[in-house]
Amino acid sequence: MSIFKRTETETDYDVFSGEAAIEYDVIPPGEYQAITLKVERFASKQGTAGYKITYKIVVGEYKDRRQWSDHWRTPTAAPYTKRDMMKLGLLCDKDIEKADQYRVSLNVVVRMRDDGIEYNEVKSFRVLGKVEIPAEVMAFQVEPKQIEPPVEPKPDKAYTAEEWDIALSEALLLRRAAE
Repeated sequence: MSIFKRTETETDYDVFSGEAAIEYDVIPPGEYQAITLKVERFASKQGTAGYKITYKIVVGEYKDRRQWSDHWRTPTAAPYTKRDMMKLGLLCDKDIEKADQYRVSLNVVVRMRDDGIEYNEVKSFRVLGKVEIPAEVMAFQVEPKQIEPPVEPKPDKAYTAEEWDIALSEALLLRRAAE
């Protein structure tokens, strides 16, 4: 009997037929040209809330390598987090969903964990400019799908609390999708 259990979501693709991925070492400390790929909310293992910026190096020997920086949502870190978020045009928490891509210069350093394992850290970044999407790419973007508004509940029917929760959840999802 195999130690691997198949699930219903697995496909029949043979992962062992292709080449294995290469192992990445840390990149040397220095300045790297990159673009921001995304900004997202996250929480540390201890539960501390923060923002994580994902970068992609676009020039040189380490082209296409990813780097990350964490920006904490604590009273002590707030001035630094605000400074870095403002560099990306993010002025409040709700702006995170609409973060644009920027060309940046990363200052990357090498750190060592207590167990002796080295890792990279983005010490700082400087914005070089906004990534502009070419007009020919914009021409191929698909128009957002029109969403039907939720059906208004009929006053002659008594709804359960569960039915109201479902209706409110659907209405909120439709409102977010329309924005």
